[in-house]
Amino acid sequence: MKKLPLFIIIFVLIISTANLLFAQDEEYTVLKTGTPPVIDGNLAEWADVPGVYLDEWEANGGSSRGPDDISLTLYMLWDEENFYFAAEVSDNEHLNDNVGDNIWDGDGIQLAIDPTGERNLAAFDGNTYEYNFGLGLNDDITISRLFGNPDSKGNEAELVIVRDDSNEKTYYELRIPAEDIAPANVEPNGQIGLGMICNDGDKDAPGQAGWVGWGAQSIVFGKDNTQMNLVIFSGEKLAVSSEGRFVSTWGLIRSR
Repeated sequence: MKKLPLFIIIFVLIISTANLLFAQDEEYTVLKTGTPPVIDGNLAEWADVPGVYLDEWEANGGSSRGPDDISLTLYMLWDEENFYFAAEVSDNEHLNDNVGDNIWDGDGIQLAIDPTGERNLAAFDGNTYEYNFGLGLNDDITISRLFGNPDSKGNEAELVIVRDDSNEKTYYELRIPAEDIAPANVEPNGQIGLGMICNDGDKDAPGQAGWVGWGAQSIVFGKDNTQMNLVIFSGEKLAVSSEGRFVSTWGLIRSR
């Protein structure tokens, strides 16, 4: 059997991870899309969008058995009217028997946004949005906004969650109207603070037994937006290929 030269292996590894950031990266530059993603839980459209890979487990009474038990890649996009968020979660067992404002206490995602980007308050009161969403009791899709900003013009977020038990994956796709998270400057060079966690529990440790996250300490053990990471809205547009898929700069490089 022929062996691949080492430099080819290294090159392939570099290219395969070029479109990913990791948990230690505390900034994410969001590309602008001219073609809004369809909110249907099918993340094929996001294939060339830069993602953040997360697999660092923080326990809250439970234990993780590795990336197949809980890990995820999160993605973001924007246009003049919306902020888009998606996540592909590897989870060997989806467990959430809650509804409404209790949806956070089980498998699902908690997303917090400081619309000013200043991240200077050790609290969420009156300035920060928190969205909790999950696939709960009776497979009902629930989204709950527990905190908000008085500048918000509404609460019209659109969410789809798809669970694929055979492949042990859960797909989240969320559209938040820009006016819902006012006074966020969803425009080139605009900034918001953002923290998120993906909670995980299993039958031997149900509920919020632990999580992986990005800026997680802004949400857990008290609400503190000084612990959020920074999201920057780029003026760079995400192109669309002739097949209708999004193509980023990295995607163009990889296809050559």
